[in-house]
Amino acid sequence: MIQRLGSVHLFICLLFAFAASESESYSVSPLRTELQPLGSGAVQRLTITNTETKPITLSLNPEKITIDSDGRVIKTPANNDIQVFPPQVILEAGQKQSIQIRYTGDTDIISSLYTVHVNQVPVLAAKGKAQIKVALDFHVAVLVQPHGGTPKFSVEEITQDTSTGLWRINIANRGDAAGRFNWGEWIAQTDKGELIIPVNNLETGDSGYLLPGSNRWVSVTENTPSQFSELYSLSFNPTKFLENR
Repeated sequence: MIQRLGSVHLFICLLFAFAASESESYSVSPLRTELQPLGSGAVQRLTITNTETKPITLSLNPEKITIDSDGRVIKTPANNDIQVFPPQVILEAGQKQSIQIRYTGDTDIISSLYTVHVNQVPVLAAKGKAQIKVALDFHVAVLVQPHGGTPKFSVEEITQDTSTGLWRINIANRGDAAGRFNWGEWIAQTDKGELIIPVNNLETGDSGYLLPGSNRWVSVTENTPSQFSELYSLSFNPTKFLENR
């Protein structure tokens, strides 16, 4: 019988949405979208709503995301690949604005990951008060790949840190599309039998995406190894492929 190790929570990648202030002065929807290299699928739209009682100014800048094998993210300007229109907006209180995102890069790509950085232009506090910049940023994940591809996760290596006892797993995507670590269940064969490891018990780095042809070192969090002493194998069951997509 399969035993579940804790509750499964929705995996939220901090790369793609974060706030620099305590209260949200505007909203962006969606925070994750997909584009195709060609055709009508190469265009999507975002909706930005000013929930403040005063006007706000926003700039939108596309960036390409590169992820190394430890999950560290490198961002570079991507104006040649992703066109954002309009690139800057001024929204009155309560106003909504539709933003067009168009892919204009290499049409032969297998899969590429971008982010549109929505940046609120900082406003200094009123004169006589502490000069604190009040701003709110969002990062919208933009995955570009042809329609119909399928990610295929494969465990390449399993090692155990002798000093901490924690397990590290090298996972490769052998498919032809990007995948996310929360698009399925991780099933471990251990000395305690077959166990399901929730994705929130896997340290995947700064991004939950794994592009085709890429590898990622993933660590099992401290509370999981207490459930077993030996980890023989780990496999990915994509039965929940679209649940959190």
